[in-house]
Amino acid sequence: MRWQRNSTISVSNLRYSSDSCPATNSECLQKQKSDQSEVVALIGPSNLDYVISLLALSRMGFAVLFLSTRLHTEAYVSLLQKTDCLKIVASDKFSSVIESVQAVRTLQKFPLLDLSTYRTRSQTEPRFQRSTELVNEEDCISFIVHSSGSTGLPKPIFQTHRSCLSNYALGSGMRAFVTLPLFHNHGLATTFRGIVANKRTVLYNAELPLTNANLVTAMELADPESFNGVPYALKVLSESEEGISALRKCKLVLFGGSSCPDELGDKLVNARVYLVGHYGATEMGQLMTSLRDPADKSWNYVRPLPKVKPFLRFVPIGEGMYECVVLDGLPSKVMSNSDDPPNSYHTRDTFTPHPTIPDAWKYQGRLDDRITLFNGEKVLPIPYENQVRQNEFISDCLVFGVGMAFPGLLVFPSDSTDGMSKSEILERIAPAVELANSRAEKFGYISPEMIEIMDRGIEYPRTDKGTIIRAACYKRFADVIDAVYHRFENPDAADEGSGRVLDQQGMEDYLLDLFTRRLGIEGISAEADLFEAGTDSLQSLRARSYMMHDLFLAGKILEQNVVFEHPSVANLARYLSSLTTGTKIDRKDEVKEMKELIAKYSSFPSFSPGKEVPDGEVVLLTGATGTLGAHILSQLAQVPHVRAIFCLVRANSESAAMDRVTSSLGAKKLLPLPNDKRIVALPSDLSRPDLGLQPEIFSLLQSTVTTVIHSAWAVNFNLGVSSFENHHIRGTWNLLRLCHSVPFARPARFSFVSSVSAAAGTPAPAVVPEALVAKPEHAQKMGYARSKLVTEHVIRAAAAATGQQARVLRTGQIVFDTSNGLWNQTEAIPLMIRAATTIGALPSLDETPSWLPVDKCAAAILQLSGVEIPFVDAINADSYDPDVVFHVQNPKTFRWTDDLLPALRDAGLSFETVAQREWVRLLRECKQDPQKNPTLKLIDFFADKYDNDRPGRKGLVFSTEKTAERSQVIRDGVDAIGGGLIAKCVRAWRETWDSAA
Repeated sequence: MRWQRNSTISVSNLRYSSDSCPATNSECLQKQKSDQSEVVALIGPSNLDYVISLLALSRMGFAVLFLSTRLHTEAYVSLLQKTDCLKIVASDKFSSVIESVQAVRTLQKFPLLDLSTYRTRSQTEPRFQRSTELVNEEDCISFIVHSSGSTGLPKPIFQTHRSCLSNYALGSGMRAFVTLPLFHNHGLATTFRGIVANKRTVLYNAELPLTNANLVTAMELADPESFNGVPYALKVLSESEEGISALRKCKLVLFGGSSCPDELGDKLVNARVYLVGHYGATEMGQLMTSLRDPADKSWNYVRPLPKVKPFLRFVPIGEGMYECVVLDGLPSKVMSNSDDPPNSYHTRDTFTPHPTIPDAWKYQGRLDDRITLFNGEKVLPIPYENQVRQNEFISDCLVFGVGMAFPGLLVFPSDSTDGMSKSEILERIAPAVELANSRAEKFGYISPEMIEIMDRGIEYPRTDKGTIIRAACYKRFADVIDAVYHRFENPDAADEGSGRVLDQQGMEDYLLDLFTRRLGIEGISAEADLFEAGTDSLQSLRARSYMMHDLFLAGKILEQNVVFEHPSVANLARYLSSLTTGTKIDRKDEVKEMKELIAKYSSFPSFSPGKEVPDGEVVLLTGATGTLGAHILSQLAQVPHVRAIFCLVRANSESAAMDRVTSSLGAKKLLPLPNDKRIVALPSDLSRPDLGLQPEIFSLLQSTVTTVIHSAWAVNFNLGVSSFENHHIRGTWNLLRLCHSVPFARPARFSFVSSVSAAAGTPAPAVVPEALVAKPEHAQKMGYARSKLVTEHVIRAAAAATGQQARVLRTGQIVFDTSNGLWNQTEAIPLMIRAATTIGALPSLDETPSWLPVDKCAAAILQLSGVEIPFVDAINADSYDPDVVFHVQNPKTFRWTDDLLPALRDAGLSFETVAQREWVRLLRECKQDPQKNPTLKLIDFFADKYDNDRPGRKGLVFSTEKTAERSQVIRDGVDAIGGGLIAKCVRAWRETWDSAA
């Protein structure tokens, strides 16, 4: 950092603590202004740079003012003025925000620290020296957070080191995973509680989209004992079995920031997740949680912490509701707002008591102010309502939306609306609503479709003074509010002809307008990544709701993360169009695109032989965090002449990359040699020419790699072939070029793990030869298979141009491992077998599958890749044939009905065998609850395959003669049904099935 605190301002002896804090905030402000440490504001996304910056500022003696990233200019200016703050450390993303503040207030901006600055200690600049003056630092201001500003502008809340330590001492003492932003006191406190307890705390990078896949991966790496987040993060995780399983592994799943919907919480608790609610206040610290005996299912009732309980009072406010009041003397309390009782703090949060459990309270909402949305954002209803209420046609109004993705408005018409229809009233109040929207935060915008005009004269809960009682109104009109949301997302329920039908270009135009004008994402193009452009989780939810309301989607319900799953206007438009038309991207266009991709990536310069001799085998492996890749890595570590294994992993750091690899090995019960120094995990980006590696590391690989095994590929059957270009097809091309840069007599060997789907579209009956598929049309008609076929052609071109030993290994159906019977239960076959326990039936199929256990598949890949023979011995081998494509398939097949179904019964499953169409019928007629019957998640897939009288697919055989010559695994085959393997698999499944029941 190039600047230091003003030398004329020393670290002060602030006497501002819970013991001496004045009773009113204005007195606190005067005290703080007259005698304080210099204040520096901090604004940016909650990532590592942010953490390092706040620690550095605190270490230098500054009082750090944490600014929310979601305030408007007036609020920022107010906070800076109230804290006498003239300096700010800011992320570049907030340059425009800082400029708007600087237009009305003097403010010096400094950049957020980044990795290049703090990763190495400067050898030339002097270490920052703290003042040698003795200071009672426990009473100095440490951090300044701020209120939400629910009744006006946000107010600064000053926290001394003493009050912080008192708050931070209340932690769980567990390894924590935190998805909360650090500019909110809950996230900040959770992080420092881990530091105080000397426990590892992992923070979710706010620059990553909050998707199920990202959260699951992050939690695998973090291996937390406790999870800390808002209910929205729980909702995202709950949408997959992997997410629920990740939460179940935690000893504590703590949510805060907003209330968790009962349905979501019940779902998690019933899945044996130890879900705990947290209640606290920025001004008070943590007050209550729903920590309880595991047999107690009342997760949504919080109970006072033992040390806090003497300082809490619940004051009745009518209709069975109580306000929580904090008494003077609580150590973590930093301010007061009432003299009734003296120096107390009225939280204005309302609760209802548990009917039987003493001192257990269910949060109902704020008494008269903010609306906390599903992801923790807080809408300020009072200014909005005050603005709208000025309209002559409105007697009163109420902003609603607690726990929802976006707010709505109930309007109680005045007598001036006598004789008007509800549509006429809506038209008359539109200017007032538009003005209120213009003054609200983006997430507080209320669309006309979310306004409900109530019947004139209807009674609603009010105080003696006529003020609307918010919590009571929410309770009284819960059905009306639910109906508004249902109507918004299901327009056909209200208007048979609603829902715009748009072509591809019209869809793009609509989406560009939606994201730019209605959601405020500026400067995006059709191809721009929406998340990189600034779209957050709340905006994605709002976009989803608008799309559900505005567009004709042929009755389809969009998934919660539809924006992040298709993160550009162009991709999203294609996806929405496919829902509307019921078709995917035109087949002819994709075949043409395949040919273009083959031509684009099949150009390689000739290889210039070197004279160096490699010192042992150095293997570069991709996909080590996947199931097959993990088994390949485990077996590679047992090859004696392999001296180094470099695993390329998508991660942010080397430690994160290694954590991902070791976590994957552990989850699959695979353990390489203890402390095997040969295994190195590297964060990488295959789409870049240097693979996203540091120059010195990339140079090392260029001079040492002898073998590359490329096993990484996105298993997403919904993507088109173009979606696989950047990280997959181009990534393979970059890996091949690395192989061609080695200083040896031949390029490094290359083995690509492909798929039989690359040839599964071959017209039957046919024998698929162990050779390149000449016609792109013969790949299975999905982007995954087509991208594999494109890459096979690229690899063949590399071999032809350079003389490289470049092999293609097409894998078939990979199943459980032979040691533990572990098989991902979310795949199609395990989901089908799960139906034995849910609908009590499995279909009789005329099929003869070929299943290859994953550990046997990994062994075959090592045999076929040639890595078992040292590079120096195989460099001149004549056995390599560039025209051969190996089929890694089990030659031993079995009969589904005659072999597998009896084995499943022997393993303990009880079910009826029915015809395939009857099985689909039973699936359709059972209770449609995908949580209790996960097989329903693939009901369309199963119906397409089995709701007919066709026999099983026959006539397409993959030749394995040449493969068997080089692989003993394929030569001998594997009995995948006998030997107790099915019993192992069922035992492993049942552990998960029982825990989810």
